[in-house]
Amino acid sequence: MPIPLLRATVARSLTADVVFELLVEKIAERVAERLGATPEPGYYTQHENPLGRRRFLEAARRGAFPSAKQGKLVLARREDVDRWLRSRERPSAESRTAGVEEDLDALLEGAGVLAPGVTVRVRHGRR
Repeated sequence: MPIPLLRATVARSLTADVVFELLVEKIAERVAERLGATPEPGYYTQHENPLGRRRFLEAARRGAFPSAKQGKLVLARREDVDRWLRSRERPSAESRTAGVEEDLDALLEGAGVLAPGVTVRVRHGRR
């Protein structure tokens, strides 16, 4: 075999090996996507999160927390989603009304409208 022909054969086989390796890597990525390979544990996806798929995607779209798209997955760091959820927490009904009577009594006593020791009952809701 002449030298130029040998070089061309080696160059083709190296190129074929490189192409084959790239093809194998791409196939592995696609298989992982289809099998639902889970992302890093520090991330939520639209499939696994405390909000549910629809609310998670809507919040990510609005920019409520930083997110990124990887293939068909929308990823958001757990700490960002959890921080956003904590910021949206509302106090319970009990904690909202706790201390209202005492605050009202102190206000009325300070204004001289209510005698010390008398308690005003606060009614909640409509009747």
